[in-house]
Amino acid sequence: MKKKIILPVLILLLFSLFSACSFTDFSSAATIGNITSIYGAMSNPLVGYGLVTGLDGTGDQWGVNVTQQSIVTMLSKLGINTNEASLYEIRDTAAVMVTAELPPFAVPGERINVTVSSIGNAESLQGGVLLMTPLKGPDGKVYALGQGSVSTGGSVASENVMPLPGYVPVSQNFQTSGIIDNGGVVEKGVSIGLNNLSAVRLILKNPSFIDSSRIAAAINAKIG
Repeated sequence: MKKKIILPVLILLLFSLFSACSFTDFSSAATIGNITSIYGAMSNPLVGYGLVTGLDGTGDQWGVNVTQQSIVTMLSKLGINTNEASLYEIRDTAAVMVTAELPPFAVPGERINVTVSSIGNAESLQGGVLLMTPLKGPDGKVYALGQGSVSTGGSVASENVMPLPGYVPVSQNFQTSGIIDNGGVVEKGVSIGLNNLSAVRLILKNPSFIDSSRIAAAINAKIG
């Protein structure tokens, strides 16, 4: 019983040290949280399948059956009946895989970045919008939802000020993958179970005996 009462208090002290306790080297000061991580507290990969719509004719062409099937399924869930044949000329939609990283200690409502990548023959995802996509962990459970405007960071580069005969625009960056800043909303986090640990271990991101000794000294000076 004594362990269950004392350990949570020590954990709270440890988190306060992460943000408040710092040590100084020759040129800079860093908090413990910036240069260490807690052993066992790792991020978890999430993945999902979704549709990006609103593309300017650069989406999947006819022949990518999974895209047409997905559109039909999505519309049917919204009460709209259609079939794949009626989608023959649609090129404003692309099938994509959606990935994200669920950080340790994430809580419901927290925002995370989302990455999308084409799995069909779309030419570009720039300017498209990812429709709501469940993001699942390795256990098959949904941990976040992804949605929002896709940015590929791409642009058209040329040394020509005005288009000339034979001018060919050059695309920078990959147009078939992009990111959605804060495009994911955490539905539930992953329990780390720190209360069940007899000790909390810190791991240096860049191992150094000097840093480890300074961290120990800073913690001892803070909590005695």
